[in-house]
Amino acid sequence: MSEYLGQFLDYFLYSAELFLSSVILGFVFHKKNKYSVLILFLFFLGCIVLSAILTTIFLDLSINNRPLYDRLNVIAFALLAVPYIVYIFLFLKTTIWNKVFIFTMTQFTRNIVRKIYLLIRVFVGLAINDSSYFTYREIPKIWLLLYYPIYIVVVFSLAYLVYKTFKESRVFQMNLQIATVFVVLLGVNFFISPAQKDLGETDVYAYTCLLIADLGYSFVAFFLMFALIHYSEKKMASNMLEKMMEDSQKEYALIKENVDLINLKCHDLRHQLRAANLSGNMDEQFVNETLKSIDIYDCQTKTGNETLDVILMDRKLHCVANKIQFTAVADGSLISFMDNEDIISLFSNILENATNYENRIKNEEERFISLTVKKKHDFILIIEENSLSKDLIPEVKKDKNYHGFGLLSIESIANKYDGNVSIVNNNSTYKISIIIPAR
Repeated sequence: MSEYLGQFLDYFLYSAELFLSSVILGFVFHKKNKYSVLILFLFFLGCIVLSAILTTIFLDLSINNRPLYDRLNVIAFALLAVPYIVYIFLFLKTTIWNKVFIFTMTQFTRNIVRKIYLLIRVFVGLAINDSSYFTYREIPKIWLLLYYPIYIVVVFSLAYLVYKTFKESRVFQMNLQIATVFVVLLGVNFFISPAQKDLGETDVYAYTCLLIADLGYSFVAFFLMFALIHYSEKKMASNMLEKMMEDSQKEYALIKENVDLINLKCHDLRHQLRAANLSGNMDEQFVNETLKSIDIYDCQTKTGNETLDVILMDRKLHCVANKIQFTAVADGSLISFMDNEDIISLFSNILENATNYENRIKNEEERFISLTVKKKHDFILIIEENSLSKDLIPEVKKDKNYHGFGLLSIESIANKYDGNVSIVNNNSTYKISIIIPAR
């Protein structure tokens, strides 16, 4: 009975450790539903049942034919990994390549925990001159009290890195190339580990060197993995910002063409109406009301910067159509030193974000947008304010690739001119302030 419990404990702890590691490391990708706890319990129960079945199958072999057992036991441990593999690939809500990343992270995490634990045992064994500490087979169960604190520290530390990497990323998603690199790194690790088996019984110093090399490789692999992720994220973010700026340029060209056409048509229509009114062929009141309507479209803001004028005109027309109160007090000459594409991208993002939000506020009387561009001391202040609604449900972006990049683009442009961005939210108002040194 004691042999059965010992074998069962070895199998169960291995399976449960992998499963719990995948749950903790993949926390950022968990599907949230009311059955989450039940699903985790069922998987944990599966680890118990699978461990009991494999113990029943392999126990007699481990007692009576140890060499054959050692060769076939790899099958048992491969099967014990099934619960965590199924969990990762069926119950994590993310891309297939992110799932591959969590799979490799789980394996590397266990390897690091295991090697730290074995190294401590080796050093203790050398200190007290006890060779039983150098082998895989004779593991004093009391040492589990050391193993699992190491496990908790390592797993939660790495889970925090995964959370920071993916939760705070605006754009990064694992891809085939990066996932392949991780799998190759893991594959190399599998070639290193078997060389250590039973080496402690023959050459403890070579065994120790291999443990240190294996542990060092795992840490280097982790460094390469996260370095590659951060490099790829920066590259993708840079490409996305460039694409956004190109899109802003194209949109601005269309807006300018439309604004120029509207101004021309309004100018012609105003003269035609006045001529008709003088001839007495049209009702004077109708003419005056029509002229007032035309003035809305023909009255272009003059800031001293033609690019800013076009952007403000476009937003003004949008606000009129959607019953948003829009005010702009801007000295465009203050930003004349900025590149034209930066002006387009900066103000388009600021005002488009604001108008998109205000459009969703049901009470039309609460809708407002205010833009100010002014100089204070040796700095240029660009301030946009708009109303906030407590009852507004967060918007689900149609194009998730651009989600969060409007603000990133604004910050990038401000940084280009040695400026900074600050955002203040209170109960009823959103305010974004950009401070740039005057030139």
